[in-house]
Amino acid sequence: MEILLKCLCNQVMPATVISHAKKIKKDEEINIISDREGNQTYFVGDFKNYHLYILVSCTKFKVLSDSIKIPSRRKNFFTATVRYFDVIRNEYTDSTFTFKSLLTRRLTNKLTGKIIDCLYDIKIHPAYFSDNEHNNINTEADGFSFEYYENNQKIIKKFPLDLPFFEYCINPNSSLPLFVEYIGIAENFGERDAIERLSNGHEHLNNINARLSKKYPNKECYACFYRLEEDFSKICDFTTTVKTLEATLIQHFKPLENGQMLNFPKNRNIDLIQKIRNASIEKILVELHPPKNCIFISNAISYPNNLDNDSCVHSIQIDI
Repeated sequence: MEILLKCLCNQVMPATVISHAKKIKKDEEINIISDREGNQTYFVGDFKNYHLYILVSCTKFKVLSDSIKIPSRRKNFFTATVRYFDVIRNEYTDSTFTFKSLLTRRLTNKLTGKIIDCLYDIKIHPAYFSDNEHNNINTEADGFSFEYYENNQKIIKKFPLDLPFFEYCINPNSSLPLFVEYIGIAENFGERDAIERLSNGHEHLNNINARLSKKYPNKECYACFYRLEEDFSKICDFTTTVKTLEATLIQHFKPLENGQMLNFPKNRNIDLIQKIRNASIEKILVELHPPKNCIFISNAISYPNNLDNDSCVHSIQIDI
């Protein structure tokens, strides 16, 4: 029997925030996570019941302060020039990107009755998250501040230019490489999901953050969350399924922080292999999709020379 594990549904959030998260709440469709100091990070997505997570490192983004432009107030996008470290070229690069705005105003054309979501009166300024902009004149902007009025009251909402925000880029000039650092699971269905696994202290996440801070200050860590598209309970139990998925991805990417399952399934004596065989499974197929506008790489998987949409998807096959 063949079993196809499709990992199509994913969400991303800053892993540096997960490690000291205090609470998560929703503001309409936008989630807000607060740390112990009261600092808030905004992200979009539903993170419940995700049981597989991939910790990745990625370049930090900086916004050139005078580069933010709104081509049309009747549209829902803006442009900005972004500075980032290109790990393929091994140099800093400035590129102008077009971003779909997370905040818009809804207007109705009085003549046609057509409803449009656009920027209208929203002002967009550079925002500063890494440092205090007033205490360091050399601080580079690393986010966007949206300013508008509601009932004569000024409202300001700030969003960091991070990996989740990069998914709203309309015209990326290439797929952003995400270096796979660690692959893990929360294996008990209904008891604990991946975000809880990371929030309650995580040795590998701490190791990655410490190493990036010391050796690679131009990079930061993110967590990519996945859940299975199908229910395999009639074939094998949930724990066996997610452990099989985890082992298959570990042997494919061979992350530095994963010490086990690097040669799966060559070790035929492990309990997981026996459970897979007991379910009459002879072949495992895994289809892993990276976050939008991104591609996974590792020490074992290089950035493809000829990149297209299909080459961003990792299709893995293992015979048991």
